[in-house]
Amino acid sequence: MLSSNWLKLLFVVVIAYGAYRWWDERETAARQEALVEELRGLLREHPGEGPEEAAVRSLFSILALLQQPRPAGLEDTAELIREAVRESSRLQRQAELLVEGLQENQRALEQLGLDNEEAALLLVVGRSPRIQSGPFAGETLAVGRRLSPLKAPEARFTLANLIVMPDSVAAARMPEKSVDQEHLMRRFQHIGLLPGP
Repeated sequence: MLSSNWLKLLFVVVIAYGAYRWWDERETAARQEALVEELRGLLREHPGEGPEEAAVRSLFSILALLQQPRPAGLEDTAELIREAVRESSRLQRQAELLVEGLQENQRALEQLGLDNEEAALLLVVGRSPRIQSGPFAGETLAVGRRLSPLKAPEARFTLANLIVMPDSVAAARMPEKSVDQEHLMRRFQHIGLLPGP
């Protein structure tokens, strides 16, 4: 009799645990899909806005979205971005450069002390926060280019080419020729964002 009650209790516990796991996985999948849909919306082109304004607004909004706390299983920024661009052939070609650029932007925000809720609130409305730490503290956050606009004007407004930086750095002229710029330019050419050599 006693062992029969233990078996019933064990059965109920196993069923409850299974139901909890199923519900949790379902909720995580729903949150991931909502996050991916929001990212897709931010990655779309925005007709009616100037290209510079649209690119900066999209970049700031995406960075604010990526700063939000995410539940377990949704931490991988690269996977979220890859999933968000999966349905767009235009963006699929750019996926790895987008991932690389957005991760570089996230690291820059951390180094500048802007990986906080206050900065995210300003970014989401398209405003530049003031840098909180490091040698550029007090300066306004600006958007520069990974590839010099002088060498690659076609990529000027491409999300994969945008990088956040202090205003004084963005205002400084970028070097005309560097190994990094040449390598990045070849990668942009390879996926068709820039004309070939």
